Order: sequence, then structure tokens, then C-alpha cells
Amino acid sequence: MELKIIKGLPPNIELIRAAGFEGNEDAVYTYGNKIYSLTKKEIPPDILEHEKCHSRQQGSNPDWYISQWLTDRDFRRDSEVEAYCVQLNWIRENMGAKAAKEGLDELAENLASDLYKLGIDFHKAHSLIRHRAQEVV
Repeated sequence: MELKIIKGLPPNIELIRAAGFEGNEDAVYTYGNKIYSLTKKEIPPDILEHEKCHSRQQGSNPDWYISQWLTDRDFRRDSEVEAYCVQLNWIRENMGAKAAKEGLDELAENLASDLYKLGIDFHKAHSLIRHRAQEVV
């Protein structure tokens, strides 16, 4: 699955901002089969895999998915855990076990951060990703 990368903000940015979820200058947003980003940096391939997962999750109704993501903490957690598992598995397959071990820590920090407003700590995030990654292909 190829996603089109667009330099700019997604069409639903006002909804995202109103829900308090606007990221930093390196944030990427997936809407359907497009990734929106303001960064001038190239998006790393493991993050592209994460965003491809979100595109698959959105299916043919990105507006419904994003509404759920913004308003339902459990839905948001499950969506992000799955995407981080896909990302971790990509790292493991393409960069090796050592990189995956280090990557898992970084991914858990991200999941536990205020960015997602999940109310979980690093250890919980680490456990969720580590255990679920074995199930996600």
C-alpha cells in the first residue's frame, strides 16, 4: 500500500485541534490514503508503516475512524497499540533484534506521552506493545 505524502495539514485539522490533539512540528497525520506533514525531513520507513496501519484501520471511512480516535480513549489506545506493533515488527524484520529492543522503549515512551492522552505509564505502554506485537503481522 502506497500512501501519498502531502506537505501541509490534514483537511480535518480544526476537529483535531478542537479535541486538543494537535502534535508538534514533526507530527504526521493520516487521512485515508494520504499522510499530511509539515516537516521538511523525510518520514522514516518504520513511521510510514505505522501510518499505513492507520490508513488500513480507517478503511473507506476516515471521518468515522478519526472521530472515534478523538473521542474514545480505548479505541485510540487499541488503534495506536496496533500501529506501534506494526512499526516494531518492521524494525525487527529490517533492522534486527537489537534495534527492535531499543525501538520498543522509544515506542512505549511515545505511547505513554501526553500526545495520546491515554493515562498510561511507560511500563504499561511497553507491555501492551511487546505482548501485542507477537500477534500482529
